[in-house]
Amino acid sequence: MLFMAGDIGGTRARIGLFEGGKATGLLYKKVLLTAQYGSFQELLMDAKEMLPHGERVQGLVLAVAGPVEKGKISRPPHIPWAVDIGEAGSVFRDIPVFLLNDLEALCYCSLWKGQGFFEEIHPGREPGEGPKLFMGPGTGFGQAVLVQWGEGRYKALPSEGGHCLYAFFTKLELEYLSWLVQRSIDPTLDNLVSGRGLSLAHEFLYGYPLDPGVISLELHKRPELLSFMARMLGRVARHGILNFMATGGLYFTGGMLMKNPLFIKSPEFLEELRQHGKMGHILRDVAVFLNQDDLAGLWGGAYYLLQELGIQGI
Repeated sequence: MLFMAGDIGGTRARIGLFEGGKATGLLYKKVLLTAQYGSFQELLMDAKEMLPHGERVQGLVLAVAGPVEKGKISRPPHIPWAVDIGEAGSVFRDIPVFLLNDLEALCYCSLWKGQGFFEEIHPGREPGEGPKLFMGPGTGFGQAVLVQWGEGRYKALPSEGGHCLYAFFTKLELEYLSWLVQRSIDPTLDNLVSGRGLSLAHEFLYGYPLDPGVISLELHKRPELLSFMARMLGRVARHGILNFMATGGLYFTGGMLMKNPLFIKSPEFLEELRQHGKMGHILRDVAVFLNQDDLAGLWGGAYYLLQELGIQGI
């Protein structure tokens, strides 16, 4: 069967055409700039053009960087239009359509055997026991948890925790909080542990803003920024692990870390992650992984669609 998967982010939308069955393969892929489209339907019409002449898909799954309401609609905070599967039905008629949060899709991506999407950054105990925590600092900050859901099935639990406040603690962080408040910037994870947060932290530490892409190229020249952001990431991850007892592993994705893996490879990150008097023994056992593939969201959506349709080959 042919089916299509999409991963719609605040900056880019990735579309893939898959063939599924006994074995699943990605036939074609397309990367679109989200801001170039005036509506979700317009983006779908462009995506449909990748179908070979005369072919039609038998299923569609979409992952989007925002909360999904009742499995049917999402109003992403970093995209100027809604994603409504009712509109998808007008472009791809009479097929099952599924809508997921983008971090939900990444959860399912981890279930593919032998694909090697994730690199182990910091070892822990053998992953697989307990919930798995997924975090995605990118245009914003996403997170989700993967749990076993019956025999041989898994369920990703989405979260909008990125809109919760960051837990400031050190003297420098409290000065940063005051700086943010003076500028009427909400100190949420979405604003601080993300590409925008990288630019804000640079302005706070060095006195002028800089585009996250430029910072990525010059990060080795800014050790104070590296240390500052690494500790922030470590604390957010530590709280997430303890909130969900995510002993199955900590999995990172998102453009910020895929471009700047030093943030989670640094000793400051690891120290902040595992620094806890009463719970340190749990935190030290949790392995840390980083997604290495821009198309992981597509493969995660593909896994979910095949699982929901009861198709073998996963």
